Amino acid sequence: MSDIKRVCDCTRCGLPSEFPGTQIDLTGQCRLCRETKQDSWPSLGEEALRDLIIERAGSARWACLVAFSGGKDSTYMLRRLAEWFPQRVLAFTFDTQVMSEETWNNIDRVVGKLGVEWVKHVPRAGYMNTLFQKVFPKLVELRQKTLYSRGVLEFGPICWPCGTLYNLQTIRAALEREIPTVLVGFNPAQDSTHYPHAHGQLKTPGDLHQARQTPREDGISAKDYVTMTSPIRRLIRAELGEVNAAEYCDFTIDTNFKKMRVLRFYDYVNYDETAIRKSAAEVGFVAPPDCGYGSTNCTLNPLVRHVYQALYGVDKYRAQDAALVRWGLGSRSKTSDWASQVPDRASVLPLVEKIQIGAAQFDAILSEKPAETSLK
Repeated sequence: MSDIKRVCDCTRCGLPSEFPGTQIDLTGQCRLCRETKQDSWPSLGEEALRDLIIERAGSARWACLVAFSGGKDSTYMLRRLAEWFPQRVLAFTFDTQVMSEETWNNIDRVVGKLGVEWVKHVPRAGYMNTLFQKVFPKLVELRQKTLYSRGVLEFGPICWPCGTLYNLQTIRAALEREIPTVLVGFNPAQDSTHYPHAHGQLKTPGDLHQARQTPREDGISAKDYVTMTSPIRRLIRAELGEVNAAEYCDFTIDTNFKKMRVLRFYDYVNYDETAIRKSAAEVGFVAPPDCGYGSTNCTLNPLVRHVYQALYGVDKYRAQDAALVRWGLGSRSKTSDWASQVPDRASVLPLVEKIQIGAAQFDAILSEKPAETSLK
């Protein structure tokens, strides 16, 4: 009997059969398509978002703070909010130290064109490389432990600690200025950990997008968001030390903190990637040439894809793109166009060196067997 596995794509969303948990049936559809409860993403509506921001802002100087990464999605978000609330939108960028040079050019052009006020936070020298060097290997080791399996599955062991710090610093920037509402630009298939009902142990990458079927009308409180990042914050503290972690992970629980809300822009506004790219280009956005598929701001993205493929045998963006197709927000052909384009080891080694991890150490990290016992 042959032990060769037949590989095919779901006829509806394009998810490949080798993706864990896919379970394509005789009709050609995957398990996720069979179980998805709706064929379209139920956006809450732009009017609802504007009304919520107005109600929360009152007469405050700032209506909202926008997490502005310089990518296409956050550029479109910033443009729309700046049009709704002229001179009352503050854009904030956390310098991850691995952003494309073209991303910084985009940021300069966009804030200039829109006339919005912009601030950025720059971590102290060497901090982000230390984070990558110490937390990335530990997450690879802990990837099957209960507290960490979901975050590593959803974001990967490189994006998760970096993205968490970005979001936490965005919240901190709003707290310091007493801005009641933070807007983030995740598309509907990203970051379901924002939502309490999505928490819990997940067995396969494919399970991620079943956890989130509907948007939340009122977002999530900053306090709840910070609480939900506790596992990764504890790991950062353990690996980097109390002093190094405190600046980025510690928060004072006060009245402003409890009242602040984090809203996902694309829970309210229709996610149309073609329209988003066109609109972003009109205010100065240019796709960076060095970020690869799936990112329009981070130069480590090819390394992220390579690592995820090595750990799980699939490209991390295939599940996200297939989810968008199931919700009527993407094209099925797109999920197959780049199926063979996951960067190989040779092409990502310069990025490994960029974060000051040697090639031999990198190979050893990816060959690390996951820890078997649950972390208490």
